[in-house]
Amino acid sequence: MKKRYIFSILLLSIAFSCVSTVSADVSLSWGPANETGAIFEWTIDNLADENDTTSWEWPYLGMTLAEGEKIKFEWKEFNKTLIEITKDTPSTGIPFYNWSSIEVTVGDTKADENESKALMCLVLPVYLHYSGGVVSGIKLMEGYWHNSYPLPLSSMSESVWNLNVEKDTAELEVIGENAEDGDEVNAWITTVQTAMWPNGTEMPGDPPGKPMGYAGDQLHMAFDLTIDAKHGVIKTIDYPSTHPQTTPNSTYPYIKYPVIANNATDLTNGLKTLEISLDTDLTGDWPAAAPGFEIAIVTTSFVILAALISRRRKK
Repeated sequence: MKKRYIFSILLLSIAFSCVSTVSADVSLSWGPANETGAIFEWTIDNLADENDTTSWEWPYLGMTLAEGEKIKFEWKEFNKTLIEITKDTPSTGIPFYNWSSIEVTVGDTKADENESKALMCLVLPVYLHYSGGVVSGIKLMEGYWHNSYPLPLSSMSESVWNLNVEKDTAELEVIGENAEDGDEVNAWITTVQTAMWPNGTEMPGDPPGKPMGYAGDQLHMAFDLTIDAKHGVIKTIDYPSTHPQTTPNSTYPYIKYPVIANNATDLTNGLKTLEISLDTDLTGDWPAAAPGFEIAIVTTSFVILAALISRRRKK
């Protein structure tokens, strides 16, 4: 009987050692700092236009930004449902603006519906449900940004602005429930614009069947972003971008790809400097890990152990 008892303990030890960790029950698209009534505020710390004036009218938003002003984002109504993204979504855009009610204020000006759609990008979904699984919403927004947050005065929103994310900082294992307080995702707001000759005329793209050498449309890195990896809230916005440029094209040495946007680029026309930072302290934790099959294993194991001990005592 003693050998049977020792053998049973050995089996229990093996069972405990094989128990896997169950991940948290992720039920939110947005981070835990988001809830009905939640307010996020940013300060425009530094701003200068091409004339060194401390205000700038954003051409594609139709709203003036001024140094020292606050930007306020408030969830008037927050829906905690995990958003399902389907494969045909890119053609229609993700209707985040129909999903919940928000109010955005810049300085003393309340953003209208179209301006609010554009500025919803200040708070990003950390997770999205896609093809039967949970994926990094921050990464997936690279493909949906321009449809989800259209600039109201832009006739070519898909070319005017988008999001580029540093992949390593936005993988599932380092964001959301897996992120520590203060962890960040690095990203950039980008724009696509036709390359220009030095005289200001557009440089044509590569014609079919012709040798490479024409610059065509180029990716411009406009704004540097840092995004809170736990909550999905943009923490800083800085212009001009500090993203490194690649080696100049050998045929056209004045062309670089990606290009750092200047104040002649459509998205940043007339802007010289812009620095925005988050004032709000982000709080809240993701849902605790849900009980998994290991609870049943542990419970059953203790029942077996108790039975073995009881039988040993009776004998």
